[in-house]
Amino acid sequence: MFSRSCLDGHFSEVDSKGRYREVERSYFAAGILSNLLTNSCIWECEKQRDDACEKLLELIEEYPELPSAMVSYKSFVPFCRIVKSSKSNGAIMWCLWGVHHVLQHRDKNNSPMSERGYVEMFLDSGLSPILEDMSRGRSVHIHNLDIRVVHLARKIVEIIAAEDV
Repeated sequence: MFSRSCLDGHFSEVDSKGRYREVERSYFAAGILSNLLTNSCIWECEKQRDDACEKLLELIEEYPELPSAMVSYKSFVPFCRIVKSSKSNGAIMWCLWGVHHVLQHRDKNNSPMSERGYVEMFLDSGLSPILEDMSRGRSVHIHNLDIRVVHLARKIVEIIAAEDV
């Protein structure tokens, strides 16, 4: 069985500074696991990899919508690599959650590392057509796209469409 101790948490708990520390810790640990899931060569047992992927999907589904951004990005390139090549629904779900998270808070937290906003960064990343397909349940790399991934892709597509760019 796959242990999630570094990933698990009480995600609704807020510290004295208003931060969701357990979501933060879990999100960054999940990022490491997502990169590992993308590299299928390192997994000796396919069942172990599948279990890790499913646990990651379940975990990310537990993350609450946070009232403010906990991360900022100057590029979506790390997400693009995973989304464009991974056969892991869990790894893709982690990427989409990160993109969705910063897009949700784009007015309050446009990328401080860039003059461009997150919507423009997203459109320039090449993720848009991929997420359009995913929002319709289609993927070039994954034969059985998980419905949770489809729903999150749809949310991102709706945010971008609402920007009317």
